[in-house]
Order: sequence, then C-alpha cells, then structure tokens
Amino acid sequence: MEDWRKYTYTPDTTLSKMLMRMDATNAARFAMVLDQRDQLLGVITDGDIRRTLVKSVALDTPLHEVMHRNPVTVVASEPRMSVLSMMHNNNILHVPVIDENKTVVGAWSAYELQKYFSDVYDNPVIIMAGGMGTRLGEITKNTPKPLLPVGGVPILERILHSFVSQGFSNFYITINYLAEHISSYFGDGSKFGAEIKYLTEEKRMGTVGVLSRLAGVVDRPCIVMNGDILTRTFWPSILAFHESVSADVTMVTSRHEVAIPFGVIQSDQVGRVSSIKEKPTYQLQVSAGINVLSAGALDYIPEDTFFDMPNLIRVLLDDEKDVFTYELQSSWIDIGTVEDYQRANLDGNV
Repeated sequence: MEDWRKYTYTPDTTLSKMLMRMDATNAARFAMVLDQRDQLLGVITDGDIRRTLVKSVALDTPLHEVMHRNPVTVVASEPRMSVLSMMHNNNILHVPVIDENKTVVGAWSAYELQKYFSDVYDNPVIIMAGGMGTRLGEITKNTPKPLLPVGGVPILERILHSFVSQGFSNFYITINYLAEHISSYFGDGSKFGAEIKYLTEEKRMGTVGVLSRLAGVVDRPCIVMNGDILTRTFWPSILAFHESVSADVTMVTSRHEVAIPFGVIQSDQVGRVSSIKEKPTYQLQVSAGINVLSAGALDYIPEDTFFDMPNLIRVLLDDEKDVFTYELQSSWIDIGTVEDYQRANLDGNV
C-alpha cells in the first residue's frame, strides 16, 4: 500500500485546511478522519467535497460535521482482486483498510490496485450487436441500438472501453441490422485499443446461433454479452470464478424485484387457506445478458440454425455439463425500452 498517512485528518480539521493540504501535497481528494488511536471515524470523498461546496458550506466547518460516518472498508487480509472488484462495482476510488478494532492500517486506491492486475487477457469478448431494437421504436429507425449515445458516448463504445481498460483486446462483434453503421464506426478496433472481427448474420440466428462459426476457433473461455448492457463490473473476477469452478458456462445474473399489487393467498388442495401475504415483493435472480462460455460449449451450437442462449443452456444441462451462476454486485442496466434508455442517460454510475 502507498503512504496512507497522507489521507488522514483529525475530526477538528477545517474544510479549508484540508483543501489547502490536498493542493499543497497534490494528494487525491480523499480524506480519512481518525481519532487519536487511529480508529476510523469517517471519510470524505471527492464527491462529498463537491457536494459540500455546492451547498455553500462554510470553509471553517470541521470535518466531523461533513464526513461520511459509515464508509465502505476492507480488512488487510482481503485478496487484492476482491478489493478491486468491490471498488469497481461500487464506483469507489479509495477505500480504508482496517483491523478487527476498526483501527486504520492502510488505504487502497483503485489506481494503485489496478497496477497489480495489469495483465493482458487473451480471452475473446463476443458482443451481440445484431438486434433490431424494435422496442425502442423510432429511436433505432436509422441508428442501431449499440450506437445510441449514453452520456454522449455510444453504448457499444462504453462496453469496449470497460473491457479494454481492464486488459482485454480480442473482440468479436455480431452484426445484422444496419451492420455497416457499426463496422464503419469501429473499424478494426485499433483506434479503441482493440482488435475487432465481425460476425455478420445473413439471417436471424437467435442470440447465439452465429457463434457456431467460432467452434474450433476459440480455444479458451470467452465472454459473451448483449450489446445493450451497461455495467461497471470487474471482468477478470468473473473469469476467475468461471475457471475456479471449472464451469462449462457461467451465467451472470442480477437481482430483480417483482412487486405483486394484490394479496397472495396460499391454500391446500381442498381450498383451506394457510397464509396470505399482502402485496409482497419477491427478489428474483435474472439473467444479466452476460455469459462466460468455455471453448467446448461452442461445439453444442448447431451450424446455420436459429439458436438462443436458453437452448444452449438446456442442451448442456441435458448432457450433464456444469452451469454456474455469478451474481453481479455492480450497477447494471439492460437498455430494452425507451424508459431504460432514458434512465441510462440519467444514471451517473453506468
């Protein structure tokens, strides 16, 4: 860990003194507020500083009045990859490291941790970008959904950047609807730090039918995802999980709440009521549109046939192959409707 003492302040330090020290030392805009025994009282992040200044809080305000009192922390024994994955998932740039007594013993920065995992991953990333986006109506009449801007940047470019920034460079993009728009925008991928090959669908092939062309070509686990998904996940952690359990397929999932607007009644075969729940909410595990396929799984996709991912999963299960789930802990948006697209443009975490 880098010199974590540069992040520490006493609770009576004023905002102005903290900001002057940050400027003088060129330190990151992150502060850990400690008591005399080095126990963590709270933190102040760059976002906290900006929000405080916007609210015109007086600069002589002591830090204990503006600090975040329940920050995310990690213990020193936590594996570095797990820490970095958590930070990616929660959009955190710095995290205090504490012992069992809440005594601070260090601090990790995402930049520092990233240097430990600067590996280059040869695993192919396959992005399914051939859909017509019909549920978005007129928005996709002349623009394929993967090229729709979110925060001024096309969805597919955001996806590419998230992978390239984490060490991936080998991409396949499946295209069909307005295919030339996508291929002309991204080209061979060199200007994005990637190598892109295109799989053109001459007809509708389902969500994985076109991937039969990669059987025998791909020789290691590959990440397959829909081209309308935005998430801040840490991709190496998903690959590490897939390989640790020797999965044939790892289905990435997300939690989804379903609210029932009625009273739900349970009864036995003769109609005797055993319970009633008024307007319950259920937590369901849903497919996130992201999967990791081992090379052998591609052999199960029939050639030149319409074939969806659920078909592949069923075939693999019938053949007693190992299919696992990996639940995302990060932000996740599936841009399937106009409302989803509007939400993505308003969400600062994608």
